Amino acid sequence: MAARRRGPPLRLRTARPGDRSGRAVIVTFAEHSLRFSLRFRPDGQVRRTAVTRRGACFDEHRGAGEVRHRFADGDALLRAPRRRFSAETAETAARVLERPLARVGPRAEAALRELSRDARVTLVLSGLHQHVAAGAEGGGGTDERRMCAVEAVLEQGLAEAAPWDLTGPLTSALAGAERIVDRLRDRAARRRADAVPGRADVLLAPGRAGAFFHELVGHPMEADVLRSGVVYLRPGVRLGPEWLTVADGAVRAAAGFRARIDDEGSACTEAVLIRRGVVARAMTDRVTAGFDARFRPTGHGRRLDYRHPAIPRMTHTCAFADAPAEPPDREWIEPYGLRPETVNPATGDFSFLALAPTLHRPDAPPLRLPRLRLAGNARTALAALRPADPTVVEDARARRGCGKLGQFPLPVTFANAGMVLPAGTVSIEVAGP
Repeated sequence: MAARRRGPPLRLRTARPGDRSGRAVIVTFAEHSLRFSLRFRPDGQVRRTAVTRRGACFDEHRGAGEVRHRFADGDALLRAPRRRFSAETAETAARVLERPLARVGPRAEAALRELSRDARVTLVLSGLHQHVAAGAEGGGGTDERRMCAVEAVLEQGLAEAAPWDLTGPLTSALAGAERIVDRLRDRAARRRADAVPGRADVLLAPGRAGAFFHELVGHPMEADVLRSGVVYLRPGVRLGPEWLTVADGAVRAAAGFRARIDDEGSACTEAVLIRRGVVARAMTDRVTAGFDARFRPTGHGRRLDYRHPAIPRMTHTCAFADAPAEPPDREWIEPYGLRPETVNPATGDFSFLALAPTLHRPDAPPLRLPRLRLAGNARTALAALRPADPTVVEDARARRGCGKLGQFPLPVTFANAGMVLPAGTVSIEVAGP
């Protein structure tokens, strides 16, 4: 068991008291969780990392716009006389702390080690298993969250991923790993292009561009960011074509981050951030929902762990295209390994790196391109989008996460339909070999 620690009060300025009567509200959170990663190298070496969390906290939503956060490792906060909540709540939290965590079995390790050696690729198996109890007195409940994926990696950006079910048949999970190894080999075998086109359509392929919508739509629509008044988005303003909808919620994900309640005990719902091209609803936690009497928490109050207060955060961001497909009819670039480089939330200016892009040509094999930088403005880019493929595909790489206010890496996942940025919408330049 981890040594007990007690965190000092953390005062956060908010807009309103804990409830409409002005009384303080105590929101509790307890977790027993494991985040792990196993990296299998072709030479047989295995690197293991694991972070376990077991503890509890409470947020005291007080009057005069103040929230106090206290935490302790283990069950220290759950025992009288220091306890600030009911015995029933403490008993529920204590049971959560004793629930077992999933582990990778020796057969799975041996199979991945053998596949890595035979295919000469690095395989990374990563996952999250979390038991939580959360809520105010008389509300909330418990939840179990699982997420696991395997990645085949040759170099930065040149990677493929697939879900991995820790509880299902090993043969099925291993077959998925073998498929991504085959796809990775096909991509690595492509010939390099002699030149990079200065203008070309950019295809945001299904399941390959979640980071694009995460950065340009998701973060600005987290309620605390939106209320700062320094973001380019405004509710009610048209931002994209009528066929575009972007939503976030932990209830839709199949292999990605999925949850029944958030880390404050609020029911997880899907917040529609852009509805048919128009900026719509922000993602809220208990505090930010209180800025407007019409709002309720959308279930986006999330913590890096019990040592942190809850803040509005994304969970599983999806971009949908409700229109007939208009795929590119000339050469186009597919930006594999898309990563944000700079994003200005006030102006919408951005630059992304495509770490392993591919050039597609009509009636010719695809070519590998060097690392590219794609830069532009979110207003221009989102307005210019064309639908390319209505199929929505998930990307759920469990070893990565999102950072906000120092809380990194929080597990988040994505899904998106296929869309095209027409030539000239973003600038394209070489950013490395």
